[in-house]
Amino acid sequence: MVELLKVIIWPLTLLIIVFKFKTFFGSALNRMQSLDASATGISMTFQEKIEEAKTLLNKSKGALQNRAKMSVSESNDSAYKMVLDVKASLLDFLSEKARSKGIKPEKYNPKSLSTHLAEIGLFTLQQQKAINTVFDLANSASPSITEDQAQIVEDLYDSIK
Repeated sequence: MVELLKVIIWPLTLLIIVFKFKTFFGSALNRMQSLDASATGISMTFQEKIEEAKTLLNKSKGALQNRAKMSVSESNDSAYKMVLDVKASLLDFLSEKARSKGIKPEKYNPKSLSTHLAEIGLFTLQQQKAINTVFDLANSASPSITEDQAQIVEDLYDSIK
């Protein structure tokens, strides 16, 4: 009996965990566009965030049309580097906004800082959603990101400023 228990304890534990968190796993699987398991690790891309970014961009198109749109630089920078640069620029932008109101940005993570700045009226709810979406996309980006995907992230960032 003890030998049988030793054999089934881990599969049983795994089943209990899966059933306990089935809604979490189900929603994650629904959002997942692809899963790539290789020697370098596991990489997931979430199409939902790209779609959310497109929706936010469509909502702010009027503001973008009033602004002179900057073209993508024709340098040899990769799309991945472009996304990382956008993330760094957004962090600087948030920090500058926070400091202008006497808030120490280093006390917050980027998402909670954007929430706090929205609460005090520096950002609209739509801008806050766009900020969080840019961070989510930048954090989940991989070196294999396409130019089109990177351009969406950059366009969304431009709509925030």
